[in-house]
Amino acid sequence: MTSMRSGFVTSAIALLCLLPKQASSCEMISVRRSLAEPESPRVVGRVTGYGEELRPVQGVERAVSLQIAIESVISGRAERGQRSVVPLFYGANCSSMSMKYDDVVQRYPVGALVAVSSSGNSPARRDAPIVVEQNQGGFVIVLPAEIRRTADGDLDFARFDPSQEWLLGEFEFDRAVLALRAAGRSQRFRRMVNLASYRGFHEWPQGRTWLDALISESRLSRNQRAVVLDAFRTSDGALSPKP
Repeated sequence: MTSMRSGFVTSAIALLCLLPKQASSCEMISVRRSLAEPESPRVVGRVTGYGEELRPVQGVERAVSLQIAIESVISGRAERGQRSVVPLFYGANCSSMSMKYDDVVQRYPVGALVAVSSSGNSPARRDAPIVVEQNQGGFVIVLPAEIRRTADGDLDFARFDPSQEWLLGEFEFDRAVLALRAAGRSQRFRRMVNLASYRGFHEWPQGRTWLDALISESRLSRNQRAVVLDAFRTSDGALSPKP
């Protein structure tokens, strides 16, 4: 039987192969540590330029920053409009360090639509830079031109291949969980059916615990719960095609 973990593991290996030596020698930081925390900054915006921030975190004197026009706020203390985002990379002993200017420009060109996910709490000031430490599970990714979504606006997890764009799936999972928790009762069942196809529920050690918690929070009926669990089992089959 093909391993259930193939999609996520392949993505992780592919990601590490693209990292410089100091990053690939670090222990891989799991992005998914818990269900989405509403205090953590998550935004979507368009790159408008580049800059520099002084002492974004302890031990980093200056770092290259992205200037982003925020178009939507998923969580955390942020507002639409211009904001500085500091993407920190792996340094010595896996500590945070500035990315190189040329790497930032190449990876995040002006005009690109990006998703920003920071593992830390929101800055005290709404106009303070959002610091993204990759060694703490944060990331900035360029969003693809087209994303298959449900009628509710969530990523269509049943039709999404995490082995192709792993971090996109993690960002969209957080977005969908936060939307579920804020949704009216009439939306929760169909949102949960879609979320049940998130393949990380089979991959992360606490995945099934998180699924059960979301089902409980959504206050689904017995029949609705059965439909959600069937979608969950189906997504397991999608990860592990039977011979």
